[in-house]
Amino acid sequence: MNTKRVCLLSFLAVTVIVGGGLSQSHGEKDTLYERLKKTNINKMTDREYQYFMLMKKAETGGENKDVPKKGTVTGVVTYYFNDNYGEKADVGAKVFILPKKYEKKVSEVRECVIELLKRELAALRSREVEALMSASDFYKLVDAVKKFISDLESGNIKGITRVIADGSGSFSATLPPGDYSLIAKSAHRTKNNDLEIFGMVDFNDATVRAGETVSIKVLFE
Repeated sequence: MNTKRVCLLSFLAVTVIVGGGLSQSHGEKDTLYERLKKTNINKMTDREYQYFMLMKKAETGGENKDVPKKGTVTGVVTYYFNDNYGEKADVGAKVFILPKKYEKKVSEVRECVIELLKRELAALRSREVEALMSASDFYKLVDAVKKFISDLESGNIKGITRVIADGSGSFSATLPPGDYSLIAKSAHRTKNNDLEIFGMVDFNDATVRAGETVSIKVLFE
């Protein structure tokens, strides 16, 4: 094997550790690598995965075919500003990516949001806002959505990936292959009353495949 290539890969691996907060010194890298060998690939952080793959390549001298590759989810979050400017980047919007095991819960919350939307449309048409606001189950729907979003933001729901839209409204996440639910929370389309809470969140589904990229478009109107 090319000695220079091994040295370069080893250097890159150590750089990943130092830059990514995996507080391991050069002399401890072998211990970390051995630990990662025993770790389920789906439980590795992105930094650990990058380090593991670099060290594996350095060890084998080529591509490691027995380690499953990850895929990528990318997207752009925008919001409607006005008729003159149209859409703008929703800088700072939060995107929560949940694995399939949360699919049922996400579906339940999505149904709550749909019901809230129906109620608001009915209120706008009939102007009987007060009557709808006093409905006994209305606040139950609101509370269900609020609690779930709060749990996502506070980290009470384990195993999720959270990314923030950058200056262009873009986001990206590297994930193991599988089915995911994406919940985006706008940084600009924030509502002050419970009747419009549906306007703050958006739901999408994505299937991640090894070595491939799937793109999502989110528009808050």
